[in-house]
Amino acid sequence: MKFQFIDTYYEGHKLVPDFYHNWYQALHIESPFDSTNALTYQIIKEVQSLLFESEDELFIVANSYPSFKNKTTYPNIFKRYMKSPKKKHEVQLANFEWLFDDDVIKVQQIVWSCKVSEIKLSLLLKALANKDFPKLRPQLNRKNSMFAPDVFIINQRTKCIVHVYDDRGIEIMNVDKKYNLLIKTHLVTR
Repeated sequence: MKFQFIDTYYEGHKLVPDFYHNWYQALHIESPFDSTNALTYQIIKEVQSLLFESEDELFIVANSYPSFKNKTTYPNIFKRYMKSPKKKHEVQLANFEWLFDDDVIKVQQIVWSCKVSEIKLSLLLKALANKDFPKLRPQLNRKNSMFAPDVFIINQRTKCIVHVYDDRGIEIMNVDKKYNLLIKTHLVTR
């Protein structure tokens, strides 16, 4: 899906899991293994407090990877984590193919625009960290999908893209290196 924000600030790149490796200004925050994810949750909470304010405008971009051709998969992000169920009708859906290594992977991308105050952001971030721990809650729906969904949270004010890829860490892509410095300084001094 092409939208103006990505074209303007991120040279029109597609939001796919290897985006971090293709962007020149990115930060990777690793989390040590913890079967309860408590350490990862703490890091997520700190990053959230540094990069998000309640009135910030966001784009929530969710990629699903359907197992069956022409079958739409819904990762329950918009139904479960929206504070107003009426907003689910505002999502946009696009399909494209992603070349990863030598494999062509079909991607269904859903985009929703909202304010931080309109979404249960902390719960969504926890669900993303829990994707490799099926017994931990909350969880994202992966029915009829080859992989768990990938979610990119784009803050229009900071112009940062946050991708909690699982319990191992967070990738933050940005256009302003001051956010890398802010996060590094804060997380190192904790």
